Amino acid sequence: MKALHLATLVLCLLAAQLAAQRPKTVGEAVARFEKVREDAERNRQQPVRDLGRFAENASTVILLAELERAQAIGYRTTVVKALGYKKREGAVMALVAVMTSTQKARLAESAANALRSQGEDGIAALVKELPASAGNKTLRDAICYSLGRVEQGDASRDALLREIARTTRKDRQAALRGLRARRGDDQVDAVRIELVGDKDAYLASQALEQLAAGGHQESPRLAITLARRIPATGSRSGHTAVLAGLLTGPLPEHYPPLLFATARADKPFGEQHALRWRECFGTDALAKWLRDKGTKAKGDKMQVAAARALVFVPKEQHAIAIAALIKLLQKRSPQVVQAAATTLVTLDLGEPATKALQAVIKKANATGSAIAITALHVLRKDDATWHTQLLTLSKHKRPSIRAAAVRALITAPADTEKLLAAAKNNLSHRAWQVRTAAIDLLVAIRSAKSPPLLFARLEKEKARMHEDVRTALRDLTGLQFATLREWQQWWDKEGNTFQPRLRNADMPGRNGDNKTVSYWNIPVHSDRVAFIVDTSGSMLKPFGSGNATRLWEAKRQLRTVFDALPPKAKINVITFAGDTTSLFAKLQTLGKKQRKQAESFVKALPGKGPTNVHDALEAAFADRDVDTIFLLTDGQPSSGPIVDREALADEVRRWNADRGIRIHTIAIGQKSKLLARLAKDSGGEHSVSR
Repeated sequence: MKALHLATLVLCLLAAQLAAQRPKTVGEAVARFEKVREDAERNRQQPVRDLGRFAENASTVILLAELERAQAIGYRTTVVKALGYKKREGAVMALVAVMTSTQKARLAESAANALRSQGEDGIAALVKELPASAGNKTLRDAICYSLGRVEQGDASRDALLREIARTTRKDRQAALRGLRARRGDDQVDAVRIELVGDKDAYLASQALEQLAAGGHQESPRLAITLARRIPATGSRSGHTAVLAGLLTGPLPEHYPPLLFATARADKPFGEQHALRWRECFGTDALAKWLRDKGTKAKGDKMQVAAARALVFVPKEQHAIAIAALIKLLQKRSPQVVQAAATTLVTLDLGEPATKALQAVIKKANATGSAIAITALHVLRKDDATWHTQLLTLSKHKRPSIRAAAVRALITAPADTEKLLAAAKNNLSHRAWQVRTAAIDLLVAIRSAKSPPLLFARLEKEKARMHEDVRTALRDLTGLQFATLREWQQWWDKEGNTFQPRLRNADMPGRNGDNKTVSYWNIPVHSDRVAFIVDTSGSMLKPFGSGNATRLWEAKRQLRTVFDALPPKAKINVITFAGDTTSLFAKLQTLGKKQRKQAESFVKALPGKGPTNVHDALEAAFADRDVDTIFLLTDGQPSSGPIVDREALADEVRRWNADRGIRIHTIAIGQKSKLLARLAKDSGGEHSVSR
């Protein structure tokens, strides 16, 4: 650790030293560039950036020459950006040539931004090229984005408005996106109001969202108009726009469509909406409606939305919120109960919350009680009375209640002998969810008495559960033996003096034998697996050094694992972009018919849309037979009810409290804190592939 801190300090000092050595005059910048003029492009990158800091003709001449001879796209982009640092004589034509000739979105955007920095001439060039960009998405997006960020004058605004009037379909969408930053402009708002009625639903949604962002007083009325046109199963963008419009000032008659849109919108409680939600709870009218009507709304999604919305109520409305949440805790849907319990915990409502959750536990409902145990544990983790109750619940006749209680005991500072007894009592339970919780409890308490208890399960468990036992023994002892006989021989020699090894967060992942099936180099020990695969637009990016895309490689990996799995293994494939699609309704063995279905399903996987991780995981958890999930994605959540990474990880951990599902995660192209945490929380493995 000290070495790491020292290395960081050295890097900081070097960075500061390099910054101090940056050329202070154009002459110095030119001289430094001349030293590397004939070097490789990677060695000319920083000298070019330094030249960009000076507007003098000497630096501009060199930059324009470098633009002519640049080969690599990365270096060409660096030169373009350097040209855009300052307003320069003679740069406009060169930048236009780059912008209009490239098919690379990043380079086109860099050139358009550089033109914007060239003042009136650059802006005039963008305006001139805009009509000719129709049908060229890369070029049009770059121009519209840059024109939309011009803060002085109305030329850019007028050009974008002309394009909206002149063009159709996606060409209008790009022009309207360019106007996103324009707020409080009567001319733009008039066009937006007209577009809300357009037959292009996406364009209408975009216009309404922009009006709502500016707090336009017509937003609620227009939102109702748009809501009537959008089917319940329509795209999330439409419902998101309706939500934004209604949140600007809903009247009581707007509450039903507000809840409907909330249940179907993207990020309904994200930062962009949080302030508006709090404003809506400025009086108690909405809270009372949610208590009286929202809790009875048709469909689980709307009741979940009602529960989550109540997290924004002020303290003076807590009594109303508690009454509503108690009603929702009594529902049959686990999603509704989970949402209500989470809101109770988040609001930190004290004794009323404790009583409400205890009432659910007392009912001994299979799903609801397990959720309530997990929620109440957050509130009372250090309470000795609660520990005693957990020990009692660990003997409950319902497996889900047992599993949730045993898993809560993992983080309860209770007596070790009592915890050991609870684990021992559940190691041979008929439900695998209970047994895996007991195994995890033995690992957590790190008792010298644990190994023999695990030995007894080695030859009785199969597939994933067998691997759980092997992993637990390796965690406690630091050793690996192939057979029960070898473990017993070791114990006969060392058992009297054995002490569990200290937990090592960096301990390598599970190791199987050479015959174990692997998926993205992670062993597949389970025979009840859900493979979740990202099919968003970014999955069409290149993978590795060849011509393959990330999606192509994902398909190849799936086909490979299908061929290698044992005949009786049950699997499902769940894909996600904006929405989710499942190969089967639930886990299936790959017989001849199912294998043909799987091959056709995988072959047809598209690469389009945003990244809805929440709904994909929710779909996998809906199958009670799943004990292992492999989640593959190349991006961060951008769609679905929850996109905040920490909030999503917290939600999945709550889902998993009585399930014990191992979530193995594969990040494609970049590291992912979310995926790393999902794996860590569930005892799974995490890998990064590029």
